[in-house]
Amino acid sequence: MSYNTRKSTSKLAQEPKTVLIDSSDEDFSSSNSEYELSGSESSSSESSLEESSSTSDSTDHFILEKSKRLPSTTLKKDTFSKSYIIKSEDYFSNSSKRKTVTSNNAISKIDTPQLQQEDLEKLLSSLNLTVKHGKKLKELSSKNQEQFSKWLYIMKEGFNILLYGVGSKLAILHDFIQECVGNMPVVVVNGFFPNVSIKNVIDGIIHDILELSENTGSIYDACDVIAHEMSRLRNMCIYLIIHNIEGDMLKNNKAQTVFSKLATVPNIHIIASLDHVSAPLIWDNTKLSKFNFIWFDVTCFMPYLKETRFEDSSIVQRSKTLVLSSLHNVFLSLTSNSKGIYLLIVKYQLEHGKVQHYQGLAFKDLYWSCREAFLVSSDLALRSQLTEYVDHKMLKVKRSIDGTELIIIPMTNNILQQFFDEQSK
Repeated sequence: MSYNTRKSTSKLAQEPKTVLIDSSDEDFSSSNSEYELSGSESSSSESSLEESSSTSDSTDHFILEKSKRLPSTTLKKDTFSKSYIIKSEDYFSNSSKRKTVTSNNAISKIDTPQLQQEDLEKLLSSLNLTVKHGKKLKELSSKNQEQFSKWLYIMKEGFNILLYGVGSKLAILHDFIQECVGNMPVVVVNGFFPNVSIKNVIDGIIHDILELSENTGSIYDACDVIAHEMSRLRNMCIYLIIHNIEGDMLKNNKAQTVFSKLATVPNIHIIASLDHVSAPLIWDNTKLSKFNFIWFDVTCFMPYLKETRFEDSSIVQRSKTLVLSSLHNVFLSLTSNSKGIYLLIVKYQLEHGKVQHYQGLAFKDLYWSCREAFLVSSDLALRSQLTEYVDHKMLKVKRSIDGTELIIIPMTNNILQQFFDEQSK
């Protein structure tokens, strides 16, 4: 979290073919004719009549056969359609017999060595992927900057701004601060930073912006103090810039409740950005009504260089000093009892973590160890302490096959050993 207290600056169904057959009921005979034919003519006439009768018989036979076949064909179709019924049990039984073929290939099995964070940043900066589309990117940037005046007007009317879209929004928000904020105080919160906390944000507003010396016991009481003080300073506005409001350390209910309470203060304006597709799920109707967000699409296609710097990657080798410094910073902010609980977990993992299939420390064993050391008085108090460790990614809690809760620290033994030695001095 960084803050700045500068004082200067969205078939045809195919119709069945119809066959019409014409028939005549009149009977033709020579006795009824007005003329009598001669012998030759009579013979030829008789022969022609025989041919016509034979033809007529064959035609009648053909029609009769057709009429006999049609019902049988229709019956077969009807019988087939009635006998073929899809059953859901057949689908699941057939699907369960299929074997799922998966691959054992993994990125961790690649022989390519892992890179240092600094080497990876040099490679990414030397690619210049955006040079080819530089003109279009500048057009997008200028288009987004044209909305700055609209944002100011919307915030003065009691709304807050939420930015979304593809690309890093750090540069857009930085330009907004430089051009539009003026001499009003600004608090910038980097939600992607792994050690940021909502308490640091509140302390920065109280002590550095408002210059108050009050120490409140609850963080919600501190929000009330800020709201009361800002009601007296009606001519001053605080711009709260939150990068990645859905960050790992800010997406919890406590942090979002505090932000929503600050959003209700008339002269505190929030401009936040988000990148996760499911980010709105962290808010309920109450928080959304307090935030009073107006959404803006600021797609810029800029690379996420700073936002992804602190994420775990299988191609990057985390620096030992970086992990230790992060662990030290979080550890110093804990109470004495919390430090003792964490050191018990570290000591147990150093003693038993060399086993090939180390599962972790059972919660029951940890509880009784903490009771003997007078660190906790109940299992609920221990669970609340473990929740804080999990939020800071200092340990993980998982369940075994038999349902036992296991606690493990996701760090190598050499880092834990160095950390334990430094804390034991």
